[in-house]
Amino acid sequence: VTEAGASYIVMELLEGAPVTDYAEAHRFDVPARLALFTEACGAIEHAHRNLVVHSDIKPSNVLATDDFGIKLLDFGIARLLNRSDGADLRAHTPGYGSPAQRDGLPPSPADDVHALGALLQALLAGQPVDADLAAVAARAAATDTKDRYGAVNELLGEIERWRAHRPVLARKAEPLHRLSLYWRRHRVGISIVLAAFILNQNGVPSGKTP
Repeated sequence: VTEAGASYIVMELLEGAPVTDYAEAHRFDVPARLALFTEACGAIEHAHRNLVVHSDIKPSNVLATDDFGIKLLDFGIARLLNRSDGADLRAHTPGYGSPAQRDGLPPSPADDVHALGALLQALLAGQPVDADLAAVAARAAATDTKDRYGAVNELLGEIERWRAHRPVLARKAEPLHRLSLYWRRHRVGISIVLAAFILNQNGVPSGKTP
């Protein structure tokens, strides 16, 4: 409050860009885009642990900066999970708001999961994405909550499985696909074993230089 009695708010000055614009401007590949996304998920998960649903996750509210990484902005329509103030709960951003938000239902972490799924799809648009990662994004953004991840940490777990070349839960892995993932996880060890086998087959004792 000023000496004249006028109220004002002091806020942090952030110089950055919406996360999708930032990724495009820097020509980030898929792993780099996922790094930004998982940082945003960590911020949302922290809010959920404190019983706060953001309710308006979209690229312009997920700011990427060179100095500070990801900053989550605008909790203007955020809701406390254990409170209801009788306000209109239908406020949402088209394309990111969940069906429950559009229907004016009480807030849920599943609403933010839906928005994160839409954000992930926007971040991956135009990128060479395999079927597994596309299925993860689609499941997060699923219309029906029964088909959607129930919490942010479940979505993060799927991304970690994808990074580790393990089958994701969002898509049934056929035997050949599982074998391909196994190869990607253990290709160095398998290559060494195969090389040793071939050398032995050619009459070169194991451990000896031909």
